Amino acid sequence: MLFVTAVDMDYPEYTEELSRQFWMRVWSRDEGITEDEHFTQAAKKAGMKDDIIKKALKRSKDKDVADRLQAFADEARANGAFGAPTMIVHVNGEKEMLFGSDRFNILAEMLGEKFDGPQNQLSKNKILTRYKSKWKNMDLKLKPLSQDAVLQGSGNQLPGNVPIKMQYILQDLARLGQHNEVPFKIPSDLKDVMFVKGSRPAMLFLTAVDMNHPEYTEELSRQLWLRVWSRDEGITTDDDISEAATKAGIKKEMIVKCLNSAKEQYVSDQFKAYTDEALSLGVKYMKVH
Repeated sequence: MLFVTAVDMDYPEYTEELSRQFWMRVWSRDEGITEDEHFTQAAKKAGMKDDIIKKALKRSKDKDVADRLQAFADEARANGAFGAPTMIVHVNGEKEMLFGSDRFNILAEMLGEKFDGPQNQLSKNKILTRYKSKWKNMDLKLKPLSQDAVLQGSGNQLPGNVPIKMQYILQDLARLGQHNEVPFKIPSDLKDVMFVKGSRPAMLFLTAVDMNHPEYTEELSRQLWLRVWSRDEGITTDDDISEAATKAGIKKEMIVKCLNSAKEQYVSDQFKAYTDEALSLGVKYMKVH
């Protein structure tokens, strides 16, 4: 990074391609990026001439280059960055932060440009459900799981434990909702919803439904989500769950049966099995056979 910073300060026209070549060395060819020889090889592939490379190598050891790299890091933190890639977008006098390469579609929309690249996760999920009747070779199965358990089991911190990340996630969800025409609204007592009440009763009910009447899994999931993230309603009591199930088209006698089943150990075991499978593969995954 010190070498890239030196190049960026004196020869910024090479910054992008040099960054790409460093990435390719590590993540494509399993090569090093810690020695002068590594820097030289990457720089040559980036189109830099020998004399410029030598100057940049010498320059990268100067204190002002280290200071500039620190200044870039400080600027990123001041703008709310918590990882890479982070993009700061200035539109109509307002500053917005975007995180992750799967947000380029949002960036394009902000800039009034067309985006032809891959879709974000929310769009992927919509496409999957939309095309399940058209893609004859796909038998789509949606399964409930405990995201808290997956995060803890994988060693990740819960978003609420990283305030700057939580703040971004809420802003990002609102943007995604608008971009994908999903009615999103932050609950009035977010802390209570996420860290006190949780969603386990609803997930156990969803598991019971999935085990006995999987044809309702998708729509019930949608109705439970809408209650929390669109209408600021609960999903923890039997009444809450029954209302969601009714909107999903489930008959009353089936709802009562699944409410009772949701309290049985075998349903809890199945819910854990779904979660353990997700933990083995990574949450928000698509397992293809």
